[in-house]
Amino acid sequence: MVKGIFRFLMEEGFYPTYEKTHIIFEFEDNPATLEYDKGLLTVRIFFTIDEESYDLFLDAGNSTMTGTVGVKPVILDDHKTLMFSAETMCDNMREFKKFFPRSLWHIKEGLMVHRKFMKSLLQKNMFNKDLYTHNDEYDTAKKFCS
Repeated sequence: MVKGIFRFLMEEGFYPTYEKTHIIFEFEDNPATLEYDKGLLTVRIFFTIDEESYDLFLDAGNSTMTGTVGVKPVILDDHKTLMFSAETMCDNMREFKKFFPRSLWHIKEGLMVHRKFMKSLLQKNMFNKDLYTHNDEYDTAKKFCS
């Protein structure tokens, strides 16, 4: 099945590479991985964030968890990487071809919800000058929200 998934991604223009346990590809200029194990398909997309905005990303991530279905935003242990993931059951290529685009769509939806919460948190914090005094701290967060 993994060979079929790899071939499908090539045909769809993702230009994947294969690692030991997962397939790596780019999705909208961001690194992404796809894992398939015993009928479970997991798609993950990664974004770089700045450590200064860690708390804002974490708060928005918590809100995204409750505001979306099937998408998990997680800040990795390095505090510099935000990951969105979606999982689904998938037993054959027909199901993969059906659910892979949906997984990407759900991740994009989760990302939009996350950006919306980030934007509202940034606006709220901009009004509270006691929390943040320099606009430079918002650069990565602002880029993420736009």
